[in-house]
Amino acid sequence: MSFSDLYLVSPLLEWSQGVDVRGTFKLVNEYTLDFFNHCLKGLPLEHLNKEAGDHPAFSLEQG
Repeated sequence: MSFSDLYLVSPLLEWSQGVDVRGTFKLVNEYTLDFFNHCLKGLPLEHLNKEAGDHPAFSLEQG
């Protein structure tokens, strides 16, 4: 549910799941912007070329 705003609809979801909603949205925005800046503007990748475990506050799981 990281790519949706469902957690912002109800604070109970954030509390019950123990999710840092604002931090998650910031991370998703960083990676999305990195992708589009690379593909559309030809800028070098800043985040997507790192390993998934490089971010200390979050983990990436393949689903």
